[in-house]
Amino acid sequence: MNPEFKNLVIIKAVEAYGDNSQVDMAVEEMSELIKALMKSRRNDVDIQRNLHNIIEEIADVEIMLEQLKLIFNCFGFVEREKEYKINRLAEQLERLKDGERN
Repeated sequence: MNPEFKNLVIIKAVEAYGDNSQVDMAVEEMSELIKALMKSRRNDVDIQRNLHNIIEEIADVEIMLEQLKLIFNCFGFVEREKEYKINRLAEQLERLKDGERN
């Protein structure tokens, strides 16, 4: 997808629906992802349907996360925090590999 188009749609959505509404929608979408994940752990019968639902909910959450970064004007901060946390996770995994627990 064209990143410029995606960004324009994200901006227009926040402008059209407003900050508070989109924050509420983000919470709702995250809740739906949680429900889909929990359902997939309980129900092994229809794996394909569960997988499709999880994929759909992840996409919804990612779209809402983009809107939250716009609303709170924190794109760069989020990227730096993700980098920090990924590096920290890499260190934890290295310690785990070496037999440490903490």
